[in-house]
Amino acid sequence: MSDELDAIRNSLLSDDPNVAFKALERIDQLNSRDRKILSAIWSKLLASEIPLQRICAIQGLVKTGIHSRNESASLLQALKDEDATVRSLAAAAFQDVDSGTVQSFLAELADLFNSSDDPVIRRNCIRALGLMGNAADKAVPTLRAAALDSNAKVRVAALQALDRIAASGGEVVATAISAMQDDDGWVRAVAIELAGNIGALPADGIKKIVEGLSDTAPQVQARAAKALASIGTPPEAVPTLAAALDDKANSGLRYHAVLALGSVRPPSKAAITALGKALSDSVSEIRARAQDILKRIGTPEALEEISRGSNEG
Repeated sequence: MSDELDAIRNSLLSDDPNVAFKALERIDQLNSRDRKILSAIWSKLLASEIPLQRICAIQGLVKTGIHSRNESASLLQALKDEDATVRSLAAAAFQDVDSGTVQSFLAELADLFNSSDDPVIRRNCIRALGLMGNAADKAVPTLRAAALDSNAKVRVAALQALDRIAASGGEVVATAISAMQDDDGWVRAVAIELAGNIGALPADGIKKIVEGLSDTAPQVQARAAKALASIGTPPEAVPTLAAALDDKANSGLRYHAVLALGSVRPPSKAAITALGKALSDSVSEIRARAQDILKRIGTPEALEEISRGSNEG
């Protein structure tokens, strides 16, 4: 073992956070052989009673690479750690699990999710599945079930995970549409975001998104407008989007309402008039987007709105 490797190992055992974290930074300078040797210490640190050492172990695993089943098993165990930082880092580290190892842990993450009474552990399992990306496509049934969890934060994590792994298909669409009716505003918002990213929606899905424009939660309204801008705005949504431009407290909603109005096909007179109103918005980016859209539409009515806006300005 090289002197540098020995020094790093000893520093990782320090109870001084500055010393331990500086040792982690030095790992990048090691050659591949020493990094492989150092990886053997992570399981020992994860078993430590000192949270700092368990934190260093997870960060070290990410640096040296998570290639073996034993290393991934250590992360799985860390999802149940009593320390919140350890649990969070372990969930995030699953995105670095070697692709050849990922599939073997999908079932174990699902089992841990199903067996735990702790919503924090269940949410971390779902986050870990989502962070695996497309490799976790076989986890869709577990994620769909998690979207019905009794805990709202778990439901949000499940919908975000479905979005992250680019899940689609009729069953996922049905899950998103159902979640748009959730009692929790953030669940509804993320469900609409998922549906908007899927894109191909049945009529009832689009209807639910349009209804989201009138939701009591601002985050739902903004995501509904953003989703419509992506999938195309039906004419019946124009009056609600036009009214959203008067919401002075929610610039995000106004911005996405402008984009949604620009996605009406063919452009309607009502949509063009609403975009003309946005030319006098207090936010310059909203004014600029409205003008760009009107220029793109290019009809006499659209150009007249630009001219009127310039004269009023």
